[in-house]
Amino acid sequence: MDMATIALVDAVLRAGCVRRAATRCGRAPSSVSAAVKRFEQAISMPLFRREETALVVTLEARARAVDVEEATGKITAILEGVGRETTAPVPPIGLVALDRFVRIARSGSIRATAKALGLGQPQLTRQMADLERHLGTRLFERSHGGVLCTPTAERIIPLSEALLDIWARLTHASADRFRRDVATWRLGAVMPLGPESEIARMLAALTANWHRARPRQPLFISSTTADELLVGLRSRRFDAALLDVAEIPADCEGRLVSQTPRAGGASLRPFGTGRQPAPAARRLPDRGAERPERPSPRGRALPRRHA
Repeated sequence: MDMATIALVDAVLRAGCVRRAATRCGRAPSSVSAAVKRFEQAISMPLFRREETALVVTLEARARAVDVEEATGKITAILEGVGRETTAPVPPIGLVALDRFVRIARSGSIRATAKALGLGQPQLTRQMADLERHLGTRLFERSHGGVLCTPTAERIIPLSEALLDIWARLTHASADRFRRDVATWRLGAVMPLGPESEIARMLAALTANWHRARPRQPLFISSTTADELLVGLRSRRFDAALLDVAEIPADCEGRLVSQTPRAGGASLRPFGTGRQPAPAARRLPDRGAERPERPSPRGRALPRRHA
């Protein structure tokens, strides 16, 4: 992530529109749109959703807008601290380079910082030279004993640290969301006919048992038609699906867990106290692709019967 992208995203959130933000910043709409996509990828969160013909800021983006605005304020203060005109375009200074600048300033040595980061000293020296070029000022005075910060560098160190702290808050939220997403087990199920239906009772029992057995592994259940469930399996939207038919496509792995004559097909029935029904279908992984298997619900299943 870089300072120019953050400033452009802040302008878009303020304007509520990519084109208006591009006009105010004097940038091409395509450049502003690309900045928004980079930011969304970095924080794993969409900033906008489309409603009919208009783009609307998402609720999560509104919640993060204060941090983005604060980050832009720190960027402006950094540029003012080095004597740059605030009306000039924000330079594309990466936050990684800014973090390394702070580390060097605190340690007083490019060599020691490079060693701690596992980098070559020439590489880090070139990166600091690029940073000075973008800012238009010298940050370090070099000597045989190390480096000394210039007065300009001393002014922007706390501002740089504050900007890095704000970005850490934004990315920490995305990291938590990513961990929850990875841990979540997604189950698709056919739509119950009513709250007293067999499928509704089975899903209720599954949910209660699941949370007791796996408190740190959330379970997401979505109900739709059998055809949509198969589409979801193929697109990896579901990890497993509970179907009301016994015929499983050849590209899916499945088994019959229960059968009731009155239902005209397969339905779910628990086997044993505290047990959870097994999924009726699961998407087979593509050949050659390694995909970690998620733990499946505990339960027993009858051998597959042919209708």
